[in-house]
Amino acid sequence: MRSRHGRIAALVLAFAASMTMRPHAQTPAPAGAAPFDIIGFIDAATLTPEADGFSGGGTITVNGTTIIVPKNTLLQMPALALTWQELFTMAPSPYGPGSGPKGDDQSGLAKSDVPSPRTTYEIRVQGNRLKPTGQSEQYIAGLVFIAQQSLNSGAGFINYIDYHKGELRVGGTIGDASSGARVIINDPQGKFAPKRLDDPRFTIDEDNPTVRSETGYPMCVPRFGAAGGDSNCPQSNRPKGSDGNYLSTFTTDVPPGWEFMTPPDYASNGTNALVMAPFEVGDYVTYSGHLSADGDSDFILAHAVTANVGIFTQPGTQPTYVAIDTTLLGVGGAPDPNLPQEATVRTRIEGFTTDPSSFVMLSAVDVDPCSGQEMERWYDMVAVDPGAPVGAVAGRWRWRPNSDALVLPPTRMLRATSINGTYMNWDTFDTVTPAGLAAGIYSAPNFEFIFPENLGIGNPPVPSNFQDFPFLANGSGAYYGATGGELPLGRLGQLDPWPGAVRPTAPACPAGTDAPAVFSPIADAGSVHDVARGAFVTLDASGSRDTTTPSPMPLTYTWWQVGDDLQPLKYSDTAHRLALPAGTTPFGTPQDLPRVTFKIDKLVNGQNVPDGTVLRFRVDVTNCSPWSDPGTCASSAASTTVTVVATPKASDTLTGVTAIWRVARSRLDVNATTSDPSAVLTVVGLGEMGPALPIAAGVPAPPGDRSYTQVGVNPPPTEITVRSSLGGLVTVPVTIRQ
Repeated sequence: MRSRHGRIAALVLAFAASMTMRPHAQTPAPAGAAPFDIIGFIDAATLTPEADGFSGGGTITVNGTTIIVPKNTLLQMPALALTWQELFTMAPSPYGPGSGPKGDDQSGLAKSDVPSPRTTYEIRVQGNRLKPTGQSEQYIAGLVFIAQQSLNSGAGFINYIDYHKGELRVGGTIGDASSGARVIINDPQGKFAPKRLDDPRFTIDEDNPTVRSETGYPMCVPRFGAAGGDSNCPQSNRPKGSDGNYLSTFTTDVPPGWEFMTPPDYASNGTNALVMAPFEVGDYVTYSGHLSADGDSDFILAHAVTANVGIFTQPGTQPTYVAIDTTLLGVGGAPDPNLPQEATVRTRIEGFTTDPSSFVMLSAVDVDPCSGQEMERWYDMVAVDPGAPVGAVAGRWRWRPNSDALVLPPTRMLRATSINGTYMNWDTFDTVTPAGLAAGIYSAPNFEFIFPENLGIGNPPVPSNFQDFPFLANGSGAYYGATGGELPLGRLGQLDPWPGAVRPTAPACPAGTDAPAVFSPIADAGSVHDVARGAFVTLDASGSRDTTTPSPMPLTYTWWQVGDDLQPLKYSDTAHRLALPAGTTPFGTPQDLPRVTFKIDKLVNGQNVPDGTVLRFRVDVTNCSPWSDPGTCASSAASTTVTVVATPKASDTLTGVTAIWRVARSRLDVNATTSDPSAVLTVVGLGEMGPALPIAAGVPAPPGDRSYTQVGVNPPPTEITVRSSLGGLVTVPVTIRQ
């Protein structure tokens, strides 16, 4: 007897065979949209500056392909985010605005710059290729990442430290100042190492330490040339063992004010968790940076240095330090019925903390697209590995969620916060340590997004769904510059030109950067109807949706009977107003439900509605509530018609309509069958349905069978409506399954 699992496997194999073996052409998406992910050296770069001094776009040429960099692009360097225009304005001499032979702007990163940069620079650009009808093709960037070489890193033991120069020698002979790689920390603020102004674009992260121990404890090179350290980088924070060598694993002393948390077996070692720990000769470090040179020789200008040192803080106390090492985020995506695809959400976030007994809280960092106000969107609370003997690596935490419901929409920044809280001095109320560090919290950009992929070799490529990225589609809000400032320079809005076939609706900023964004709902009045006099009709606005991100607001619906000008009919217009049966909700009544059902029979003046009459109806959809302040919410409208005919055209019949939402991947599966294969079926509010899976290899599903699958649907809907272009309409409850 064949098992159910065997039959499922056969169906899957049959589907795979049918998808890969059938002859078919690669029909592109609308406007010829197709994704690209290009990695290569920067051949040339241009700037189209904006008067605000920061939001300008331009072009980038990589491997012979010229790509448009939209206005409002915020690109990611190894440890700093900045705009495309700032990439030029922050370039060190002899590069910058107007520095080219013909007065053109130069970034100092392109092979075509004059003089040529000492080495090549790598860029990764993810975007969409577009080819509107009658126009030439365009490559438009959505996400941009720049490094000299993103995978260029080194590792070894520190063999010498030149305190006067603030320089590490790594990988040479211990004690030999002339051997090993020269590693200099690129710290323009002089917080973690002596101040450097070589190229501030390739800086360390001053606020979320990229100069640290494996456990996330901030580390340093003394700043003032003294081997004994300085007040924020004291040698006392590297205790020695009984053998005279620096300890590679230790726990700092109980910080002032936390004496009540002193453990029973406590022994002081003279350390202070409020300041950093210096690197020492003999530390094994991993470093990343880019090749530079001075009068002595080549050196690595490092944006990250991590020491294989286990520095921990006392359990349950502040400060506790946290770090994010790895991020990976799938971006879901609504399916296109003409482009079979696999839209995945595959999330992974990993890092360390200095308190193995604690928990780490993870969240997305959403920003208001007008004011730039940050809002944390809770993900989960993660246990920390306690280390041996019951654990593996003390201080490490990992998050790989069983459900992907919480991670969408995708965000630029992720945040990890210790359950011990962020540091605060309760005497002065300072929220940074004496070393200038915001302990207990760590924010990091996401460098890796997983986009939908085509389902089956030879199928058309699926465009990247940048419309699902709020920070691209809506903007990033008030912008204070790459290095921060007291006042905003202006606002980073939606990417322009948009890297997709259809530009998404952007929110309104009626007060510039001084007030939150106002998101407008998108009204959908449903399909038109042909009915006979005496029949009931249902007007359905369930396809309407709110655009508020990250969480849509509840909508209120108000239906009106309107004239040709789409304005509500006057009360005195009895010759055109419908007479509604008793118990029917009057037009103009706000309601929470999107549907109204009523009988088409007589007018208010008592006359029958004549055949051939076209009745017009408008729905007003709003995300305002009775408690909304003026100017903080919005409305939109849509209209439809009902034509009274003697003999209505028969609509198709929808059968077998099912809707299942699965917890594991927040996946919604909808199936339906239409009696007329020419009909186009739509899952209202979500998208168009595609053909159902083949029954077996070489045996397609009946032409009326349709299916729809979308990953990352959250929250789960309570009901789903399937609408046919030929008039069929069915609403069914959603079944929840694991």
